[in-house]
Amino acid sequence: MGILNTGYNYFDTVVDNGGGSTAWVKQSGASTLQYGVQVIGDTDVYIYQFGNMTPSGNGLKLTNINSINIPNGAAIKGVDVRLHVSSNYGACNQRTKDTLVQLIVGGSQQGTNKGNAVCLDSQTFASQYYGGSADLWGTILTPNIVNASDFGLMLQFDRSDASSANQSVNLDYVGIDIYYELSGMFLTL
Repeated sequence: MGILNTGYNYFDTVVDNGGGSTAWVKQSGASTLQYGVQVIGDTDVYIYQFGNMTPSGNGLKLTNINSINIPNGAAIKGVDVRLHVSSNYGACNQRTKDTLVQLIVGGSQQGTNKGNAVCLDSQTFASQYYGGSADLWGTILTPNIVNASDFGLMLQFDRSDASSANQSVNLDYVGIDIYYELSGMFLTL
């Protein structure tokens, strides 16, 4: 039957996971979702403002994928994540970096960290992609795992220059796309 995918879905549960100096803050807009993790077209932004002299930011834990229902018996083939993110500094030695982009399986971080510690590209929002249609992030995934409310994503950003104050990460979209195959499954009519 070939490879299918869910399309980008957002997360219904978003929490500040600590570990840094200050909490993530929601800048309100029209969205009904919390923390600005949103469907495209909404206006919330979720901001992390680094504390003075603190290089590491708090983690952001996203779980409970909205409207996902992969059929039992399907083979999970890959996970693709899209972030729409910006940083407020232009010079790479002062920008923030994505140091942790990792799946949450059964409520805990597992598999390969896809954070590449490369400076965020833009002071305006730009898309960053992680994983892909054939990338399982070093995990074994099943429909029961990805359909569960405790499956998701952990994000963390660090800043390049701990001596510069007022650096921030602005995150206005996080989407996850699950690729799967139904081969060997039969429909009963």
